[in-house]
Amino acid sequence: MTDHADGQGNAPRRRSANGRRVALAVVVFLFALEAALQLAAGVASLVPVTAPARADAAVVCVGDSFTAGIGASSTEHSYPAVLERLLRDRGRPLRVANAGMPGQDSGYMLARVGGELRDGVKVCCALLAFNDTWSRPPRAAADALEHATTRRFEWRWRTGRLLAIAFRFGANSWFDAAGGDPVPAPPAASADDAPPAPTPAAGFALLDRLGLTAADAPPPRVAPRPAADAQQRIAAIEATLRRGAFAEALAEARAFATAAPETLAATRLAAIAANGAGDAAARDEALGRLAAADAAGRLDGAEERMIALLAIGDAGAAAARAEARLQAAPDELVAAIVLQDALFALGRLADFRAAAARALRNCNRLLPDLSGTMARHLAEALGGDDPPRSARLLVAAGLLDGNVGLARAKVGGMRVNVPWPTLDAALTEAAALAPDAIASWRPILRGILDEDPDAAPWAATLEAHLVQLGEHCRERGIRFLVVGYPFRHDGLEGAQRRAAARLNVPFVDVRAAFTAALGTADRSALFVANGHCNDAGYELLAKVVADAALAALD
Repeated sequence: MTDHADGQGNAPRRRSANGRRVALAVVVFLFALEAALQLAAGVASLVPVTAPARADAAVVCVGDSFTAGIGASSTEHSYPAVLERLLRDRGRPLRVANAGMPGQDSGYMLARVGGELRDGVKVCCALLAFNDTWSRPPRAAADALEHATTRRFEWRWRTGRLLAIAFRFGANSWFDAAGGDPVPAPPAASADDAPPAPTPAAGFALLDRLGLTAADAPPPRVAPRPAADAQQRIAAIEATLRRGAFAEALAEARAFATAAPETLAATRLAAIAANGAGDAAARDEALGRLAAADAAGRLDGAEERMIALLAIGDAGAAAARAEARLQAAPDELVAAIVLQDALFALGRLADFRAAAARALRNCNRLLPDLSGTMARHLAEALGGDDPPRSARLLVAAGLLDGNVGLARAKVGGMRVNVPWPTLDAALTEAAALAPDAIASWRPILRGILDEDPDAAPWAATLEAHLVQLGEHCRERGIRFLVVGYPFRHDGLEGAQRRAAARLNVPFVDVRAAFTAALGTADRSALFVANGHCNDAGYELLAKVVADAALAALD
């Protein structure tokens, strides 16, 4: 008995110790994976990072991704950059600051733009806020601009803001507030009713049926994250970046990289900070070090390099490197996420569809919120090509994250290609997986489809925020221009026009110029596939704004 205990009695203890080691390894892995996913998700809000604010700027362009320059080949082809060149060519050599941020709504704009309106600013051009139609920001306090701070970009840990900018051209076209057949019968509940709690198991089960996820899929490949003390230092540099102090952040990142050369996140931060500071030599040096680490076979080198390329606006290089990584290692997670974000920025719709499906498969069941966002984006990219699949993706996304705001943006914008009967069929299929959740989601989605954009509550808030910004500018002697979007959205344009009328300032009708230009050309002449402008489109937008700005200055 004793011999047996010596030979076998320790087995339970060994198994217990092994179990603890396995559990610890799993916890460490999940922590590292969470950090990697959050890092990759943050890439979206850094594409592209606009030029730093300049103290001598006489014109400030405020807005979302159309101001930041999503869809342009580089930030030099964003409309604020083109506007500066046009003003110079017309005898007004004025500096133009790009205060655009992808995903920015009017509420967030009021919280940050006050710091942009320094002494010496003569004109403020406001092109916003399509994002209000889905994010529904609360009404800002009357003194919001008095406490605003300058933030060149916000390092967010979700792709939702950027991914909520939908693929609305091609098969799906931009949201037409007057388009689509009326849906009979009133909704049973408002889209603003409290959503059901997320039911990720049911959402993933629906994605399993679509072949996009699998319960037994192995975990993806990610690099270990830096040690805790290094992460604290990284967070400190990111805070400096959030303040828009790019030169300061560059110095901090360089010192960190010198002290801890194995922590490649420091080198990635140096590349981003150098790009924001306009230091091309420092940016290229940092990118070169990341490329060397990548070539040496370091997974963290590959990940940090791809993220840095995307963050500085080189979406083409980021996509090429991500594609190469995935060919060699299909299970890499960061590469899959970077690829879909890069293809989004490049407007490569067909390629994006495949990349988004791959990113969903690689992410699998790890972060339901991120999977829900990606599912909605894929649904809109599919558009009218596969309405039943799009509808099932939309329903799955709601089950995954319970996000009514994102559901409103996607479902409302897809009402023509995914009408109620198609969406209802997807809800009926999902009811077997989560009956209580679907019972709550059905009236919410029906309410979204039936919503009158002109009467939507966000419109009044947007109008009030524009008026608040315009009055702030007037008190400081700054001419204020309300700039329209190049596509049709009656509710959005109505709010913009009403604000301009209340302020007695110009409404810059960009859409009229685009409509005239497209009378003899295909949409691809001015837009990329994801609905943003291409270089030619931003040039046309800048020309229209330049005329209005010069008139305001005279």
